[in-house]
Amino acid sequence: MRYSSLVRKLLTRRQGAPTSLTGLLGLIDAYNKSVPSLNELNETTAELREQGVRVDSILLNVTKQEYDAARRENRDMMRRELEKRFTPETLEKAMETYLEAWCKALEKKGFSTEEIDTAKQSHLKKMSAK
Repeated sequence: MRYSSLVRKLLTRRQGAPTSLTGLLGLIDAYNKSVPSLNELNETTAELREQGVRVDSILLNVTKQEYDAARRENRDMMRRELEKRFTPETLEKAMETYLEAWCKALEKKGFSTEEIDTAKQSHLKKMSAK
């Protein structure tokens, strides 16, 4: 999936432009219902720079550690927000729906059933630890 046009729009907004990698990934997810992989993110950054788009330092050479931390922070923020709005039962159903959509997105990206199952189990473990 190509993210360059969306990222360009988000970075060049007059108000509400993201000031952190976490913020950018959250906005991409909100608009697109998916988040780029680390490789896709870095490829998008390179593409935008080639097009002359000023790319904020939050996107320059994003490392796996920075990317993973931003994804973790996004997941935690989403969970806290949902916990404020929903009962535990409703929240559990919402998380199941989210996980289902997430697995379908992985499948569309060409991940194998085994890879998806591994990712799903890892995700469930992380979510239950909260």
